[in-house]
Amino acid sequence: IVFGALLMIGNRMSKSEESPASGYDWVFLGAIFLVGATGMLTEILRLMDNASLAYPMYFVHLVFVFYVIAFLPYSKLAHLLYRPIAIIHAKNVGRDTAAPAAKAA
Repeated sequence: IVFGALLMIGNRMSKSEESPASGYDWVFLGAIFLVGATGMLTEILRLMDNASLAYPMYFVHLVFVFYVIAFLPYSKLAHLLYRPIAIIHAKNVGRDTAAPAAKAA
């Protein structure tokens, strides 16, 4: 997660002049990075038997995990949930779900 988030941050920074990203894009990407980073730090501290730092770090990690889950409906990842639900609903009511380009062919 951390490596992927760093790649996405680097990619977005190199293309920032061509297609400006909104603040929501940066916040969500930062939150994903922080989830991965705090998760790794928690595991490292646990393996070092440093419970006095591992437990607070785990709490911080869970705060970021909650933030990502709570922010999901307002991010671009909402389509992971919304699109399949819309397709299932369309099939249940008998509506055709084929793409408009596929209908014309």
